[in-house]
Amino acid sequence: MSQPLSIFFTAVFLISQLHGDVIARLIKAEGNVYFKRLGMSSFSEKAKPGAAIRNGDEIKVGDPGFGAIMYLDDRTILKIRENTKFGFMDTRNTRTVDLTHGTLLNNVKKEGRSKSFRIQTPVSVASVKGTQFAAIVSQTGVDQFIGKEGLFEVLNMISGETVDVGPGQKAVSNATGNLVQAPAAPGEYPEDPEVEEYQEPEPEEPEETPEKVEPEQTPQSLKETPQEAEQSQPEKSSETAEEPEAPETAEDMPDPETPETLDPGPPPKPFAMGLGIGSVTLDGELYNQLALRPEINIGKVGIGLDLVVYMDNEGNMRYDEWDIENDPGLLLDKIL
Repeated sequence: MSQPLSIFFTAVFLISQLHGDVIARLIKAEGNVYFKRLGMSSFSEKAKPGAAIRNGDEIKVGDPGFGAIMYLDDRTILKIRENTKFGFMDTRNTRTVDLTHGTLLNNVKKEGRSKSFRIQTPVSVASVKGTQFAAIVSQTGVDQFIGKEGLFEVLNMISGETVDVGPGQKAVSNATGNLVQAPAAPGEYPEDPEVEEYQEPEPEEPEETPEKVEPEQTPQSLKETPQEAEQSQPEKSSETAEEPEAPETAEDMPDPETPETLDPGPPPKPFAMGLGIGSVTLDGELYNQLALRPEINIGKVGIGLDLVVYMDNEGNMRYDEWDIENDPGLLLDKIL
């Protein structure tokens, strides 16, 4: 194995042991819904509403079952029907849903989104800029993408063919390389239940203790006859002579106001990762893309790497991007 490829896969192995930041939340879970976290070997974690989803996690919905997730940055919602399994893969510029099989109802938002969104199956890739559509993937190698709102593109990774799909249309793609665009029949779009968006809980503010209010003196206590005033005057003077006032203790002294310190917040994680798997056409040839984008933070200084390997369908690696010996400038292209 060549040295660049060996370094790349070694880094992939190390990064795969790490969890990324929270990218989404589970906003609804009914029936059999389970997580397989990054580094786990099976779907052993029972999913509960509000659960955090990180880059590299996978989710499976059984029968009976239903789930819904919402991405935190752009509030895109994916509704998951029964018998569905997929994984979450985010990179700096691309958000990929790796759909193994099942049915997803997608409401991809345009506002607040900073990266492209796509659904990848073993056969096809659906690229979206902002739309509502359904992805139905069977375990026999047949994919269906049905448009409800907006426009998206479907690529068959076997033949390299692409079609555009709009509202009321569908694309059918299979493992033999066939890709057909056709009108969707009425009622062909799967049942789409409503779900509420997830709201991040606001931090609780400390309760303010009410200040003690001294009771006001009544007018009767202020009215004294001259005789009472004369009698009370010596009594008060004798009391003050016998009981001198004690100096104020530290407890009686008012607490000096301390300036509020600003919360610096949690420090950045020393290591973060981004993984991506997809396909791309270069020089008219279709390649499988494997991307690793680690980020290293030391104090306030951070550095990122952009390591991408392209392989054709026969497993041959494309070396044009790794010919560092003849073109040292390629090394700078891999530093973010």
